[in-house]
Amino acid sequence: MDFENFSCARDAIESVSRATQQNFLIREYCSEKFSFSNMVDIYYRSFDENAILIFMVILVIYPILFMSIATVADKYLSSGMQDLAKRLRLSPTLAAVTLIAFANGAPDVLAAFSSAGKDNGAYISVGALLGAFIFSSCLVVSNVANAARGDVRLPRRAVQKELGFYALAVVVIVIFGFIRQSGWPFVAVYLSLYVVYIGITLYLEKTETGGESAYDLEQGMDSGDQTNGAESLPSDEEEKPRSLVQKCFEECVEPEDSMLDSIVGAPLKALALVTISYLENPLVQTPAKYPVLVLSTMFALLSLELIAPVWWVLLIIGSIVAIGVLICDLLKVNENIPAIITELISVFAAIGWIKIFSTVIIDFISFLAFYFNIDEVILSSILLSAGNTIGDFFGNGALAASGEEVMGAIASYSGQIFNNFVGFSASVIVGALGSKTNFDIFALNYYKNQAPDAHVKPPVGNYFLIAVIVCVFVVIGTKFALFAHSDYVLKKSHVKILVPIYAVFFVFSMVFGLIRF
Repeated sequence: MDFENFSCARDAIESVSRATQQNFLIREYCSEKFSFSNMVDIYYRSFDENAILIFMVILVIYPILFMSIATVADKYLSSGMQDLAKRLRLSPTLAAVTLIAFANGAPDVLAAFSSAGKDNGAYISVGALLGAFIFSSCLVVSNVANAARGDVRLPRRAVQKELGFYALAVVVIVIFGFIRQSGWPFVAVYLSLYVVYIGITLYLEKTETGGESAYDLEQGMDSGDQTNGAESLPSDEEEKPRSLVQKCFEECVEPEDSMLDSIVGAPLKALALVTISYLENPLVQTPAKYPVLVLSTMFALLSLELIAPVWWVLLIIGSIVAIGVLICDLLKVNENIPAIITELISVFAAIGWIKIFSTVIIDFISFLAFYFNIDEVILSSILLSAGNTIGDFFGNGALAASGEEVMGAIASYSGQIFNNFVGFSASVIVGALGSKTNFDIFALNYYKNQAPDAHVKPPVGNYFLIAVIVCVFVVIGTKFALFAHSDYVLKKSHVKILVPIYAVFFVFSMVFGLIRF
């Protein structure tokens, strides 16, 4: 057995006859593929290689994870984003390319960053980010169109900017693919383009609105009641004051929820009371909001892996945030400032919950790729990208359902711009620090590294990346054609075109991955 070239592949593992040796190799070579639990180890030891049983477990847990993500995106993330946009007086377009793009892009950026240390990390990152764009442009936008109350008129120049800059980003990837090196020159070009993108966004925002925000605090909320964001209660409920326990119970078990929603959502909402400092949280409307702020800050930092998991450091940072809000409340310098800080922390905490659920989904996907022996680049393009974009799917749809159709639609594109420029730049920087600047995505150097008489072919992932790049340009061209034909109105009829496009891409990718070249 050649252990130097051993990898976490099903054929390689099952070629080892001794159980003790097999278990050691699984822990040694497969652990890094999973974030929460080594599914390969569970499959061979806990499930005794019973594929039917483990697939049944995955099928049962999968819907629960999706429902949990939908709950967090709808109840905490989208409402928090809307409130922040109003308090900061941002238009729907500007909010989409800043707040929501950052929120939606967090899982994708973290995934790109984590894959940077691998030998083919650049290829995996490119595949995941381009696949996420296809997923978002087709399925996320379709969900926004379905959730909207009617057809959605989008700002023409904003849409052209989003699609144009993404096409430009892919062109840069292609150019450096021919150069066959990435590293710091690539990062310099990429981040320079992102700075130009932000500048054009601000310019268009100023020229289209005349410097005035599309939101008005007096219209978006009661200016006389901004301390904790609580909604005014009907007169009959004001006459019947409820205890804090009753309010918390009603927050966890809502009357309109089905039995399944209550079973799945109630425990999550109970945890959210102490880990998400959203303004409608009954605890946040009492002096208990300061401990909640501490816990919410700690949870956001820990779940998003923004700092090392050192408890006393997390506690100090959370306490500093809570003390800052307390000082603002006591001094009453500006009643809107503590509300913005509290809501901002809640948004990051909600993203943290989505990252946790998405990570479990990605672990399941990684196991399926292991079992069916699918190339990692193909996996990242169709499954990892979908897992990272689940939050966008539910979050942007929730925005559209709540009346923010333009914000949800533009965010479906701007989030991918953020993912591509920031996420991939982070991945390349990590690779450059580790001297892994090879970017031969078209396998131009592959044959040079082989013996003259060796009858070998480049990895299938290289061929697949070329196909994905072509698909991205097809999607962008289709988008321009659809919007030009509809005068930049997102129509529900577009769903009949966008969903089949993604279905074709998904089926093509699976076939590409299963066929042995």
